[in-house]
Amino acid sequence: MKKIAIVCILVLMILTSCGKSNDSRIKYRKVVGDFGIDLNTTDLQILYNSYDGFPYEGMALYSFEVTDEMKDAINDWDATPYSKNVEEYLESISFYIQLPEIKNGKWKIIDRKPDTKGYTNISFCVYDIDNKCAYIIETDS
Repeated sequence: MKKIAIVCILVLMILTSCGKSNDSRIKYRKVVGDFGIDLNTTDLQILYNSYDGFPYEGMALYSFEVTDEMKDAINDWDATPYSKNVEEYLESISFYIQLPEIKNGKWKIIDRKPDTKGYTNISFCVYDIDNKCAYIIETDS
């Protein structure tokens, strides 16, 4: 009986550590790959995360401080206000994630599964110029 309990605890520890490792890998891939912003994963603050260790099912909200070196990657993004499609996307997830009001900002949305109807797998980043802060929303279904 003791052996079974030990094995169960070890399996639980392995699964838990894999989830945390995945989260850091996912965050880094999203920021560097999707948005071209060079950032350490330790600079990202997790504000909401429903992935629970599963990299392809859930949604998350991260924030980070934007440095002068990062601004080059953001220059070509769209200026606020958001497009109608982005407004609809943000409304669809508002039960879980809400962004602060950003009047002076730049945003970029990446539909990672464009062949589906509606937004299902999205990477969205908005830079709040006045507060020098950016928010990333990830949704996967």
